[in-house]
Amino acid sequence: MSLSFLHFLERIELTDDFFRMFQALVLTRREFAALGALSGKGYFKRANINRLIKDKKIVEGKQRRAAKGEDDVTSTIEAYRELNAKCIITEDPFLRKKLRQERINVVATPDLIGYMARKKVITKDRALEAIEALKVFGWYDNKVLDQIKEAIRRD
Repeated sequence: MSLSFLHFLERIELTDDFFRMFQALVLTRREFAALGALSGKGYFKRANINRLIKDKKIVEGKQRRAAKGEDDVTSTIEAYRELNAKCIITEDPFLRKKLRQERINVVATPDLIGYMARKKVITKDRALEAIEALKVFGWYDNKVLDQIKEAIRRD
């Protein structure tokens, strides 16, 4: 679930800023395996991903294997609990809704950009640029992104 987030971070050039603030990004086995394949296809900068893995900034979680027929929501909740994660990062609105119903801390890229600005890991101007860049991806309603931009300006 974190691969789209990582893709967004890389495209808006906030990957290193994110890892200055957070110790590591733990991926599920499936995500970790997909990361290599997606890097090979150009979705990620292979050298950057290799550096982050070598520096243990991106790590593979050691959770159990999903049961046959287990849905993504159930396997995500189990991985969260088994890894003792602080939050789940996902761009999937359906999954975010289900995780919130389970009282799991879940965030998306715009949330983290705002958080990084509040904690002064990035400047307000850089955060506003990054939110504006997210509009290009079209995964978020522009009104929501504009509200986040206003919150960043107020903080």
